[in-house]
Amino acid sequence: MIYLKRFLEWAKANPITIGSVAVMLLVIPLWMLLVVMPAGSFRQSVAGDVSRQLGEISRYTDATMTIPPQTPDGQPQEVKGVVNEAAIAKRQWIFEQTSKQYQDTLATVVKLNENRHLPILPDLFPEPKTSDLPIRAREAYRQIFPQFLAEYAPDAKLPRLNAGTPPAREEIVDEMRKSEQEYLVDIGGKAISNLSPAEQKEFEKRQNQRLREFLTRRARGISIYAPAEVTPGSPFDMGTWAFEKTVPRMADIWQSQMSLWVQQDIIQAIADTNKVEDPSYDVTTNPVKRLLKIEVIPGYVGIDNGGGMNAAAGPQQVSAPVAGPSGGETASLEQLFQQSVGGVGAAALAEGGPAVKTQQTPEEETYPPVDLKPKDYGVAHTGHRSNDLYDVWHAWVRVIVDADRIPQFLDHLSRVNLMTVLRVDLFDVDEYAHLQEGYVYGPDDAVEIHVLVESIWLRAWTKDLMPKPVRGRIGALPAVAPAP
Repeated sequence: MIYLKRFLEWAKANPITIGSVAVMLLVIPLWMLLVVMPAGSFRQSVAGDVSRQLGEISRYTDATMTIPPQTPDGQPQEVKGVVNEAAIAKRQWIFEQTSKQYQDTLATVVKLNENRHLPILPDLFPEPKTSDLPIRAREAYRQIFPQFLAEYAPDAKLPRLNAGTPPAREEIVDEMRKSEQEYLVDIGGKAISNLSPAEQKEFEKRQNQRLREFLTRRARGISIYAPAEVTPGSPFDMGTWAFEKTVPRMADIWQSQMSLWVQQDIIQAIADTNKVEDPSYDVTTNPVKRLLKIEVIPGYVGIDNGGGMNAAAGPQQVSAPVAGPSGGETASLEQLFQQSVGGVGAAALAEGGPAVKTQQTPEEETYPPVDLKPKDYGVAHTGHRSNDLYDVWHAWVRVIVDADRIPQFLDHLSRVNLMTVLRVDLFDVDEYAHLQEGYVYGPDDAVEIHVLVESIWLRAWTKDLMPKPVRGRIGALPAVAPAP
């Protein structure tokens, strides 16, 4: 009886420890939620530790003991859970280890999430330290995107695609003139108008072969096709504030900063897929042949928008010229699934995001200081929506790829940072029509694919960079202590 009394007194004073089992159960889904990276052995080690601790605590909670009656004529009581000093100490130790494990896991994922994601300019966020920084940010922002297209460099801070374009029309005309002159010299200096039918046929054959070789040489000198100009009409999603004369708003700059980081990760995935560091790979042999467009859906999924899965109109085919459909897509499997479940989670989406948390006591801070919110499968099959722990952004990636190597590209997308592929739409490509525009894709079949990507950003490091109006709008302002 003394142990039971001491335990009840201790339980009232230590409600946190009593909840240790719940915390332990929270760690497992949190780990699976956040860590989308190639660290299987680490995950297995953590999961094994948690399982062993659950087994230990089950020994105490599942065992029973008999409590003697309090009166001579009373009946003894069977109590499930042997409570004694050892059990209390063990529960406390498990709780402390689980809390530490959670913090270590979160720190590891935060480091991964933050890695190589630099602000447009130092001292620009959350509030510019000097009044000229927002103006200077325009030029600095525009100068980042050409680096994505540049030749690979091992010491570069940003991923590079080693991109290029087909030869310009003037280059092609000049090459054809050289071919014509060489042929006329070979046949004795005849004028082009005096060629016999056989000579004319041979001339056209040589011209076609020369053109293909010229275009192929260009393709073998780059890793991917992408337009050279960096403007609002480029393959990148660029904020219009960077091309205007007025002083940009910090909220607009932050929107572009988040969009830039999402695009940086997508570029990294393309570079990894194409092995840009290896000069033996080129457009004709790489999986990803051509970057058409990256379009980041503006705003926070679950707060500003409902993401890209259930958009009223699907993405349009953007490569040209192409034979085939131009946006008249059939419903994807995910769309059909969403129709069947009737938009689960729409009510949660309408709530407008997470509420500001109330102040926590020092003892409560040992719990994960976040509100995960229920998953919303009306947004995507992952259920992820912006909340107190992380923010979600969606982006469309439109590329032309080797038809047999689509899984290779999708796999690399899922390996970079915390990205998940939500949807893939395919379109036919008329490779002969593309060849007339100067694009050489190699011997294998090519297709155009549109990929919807989910990107997760942990507030543990992004919140401190957010301009105050943005933090207030998405519910990321720090807790306010109640008035005394």
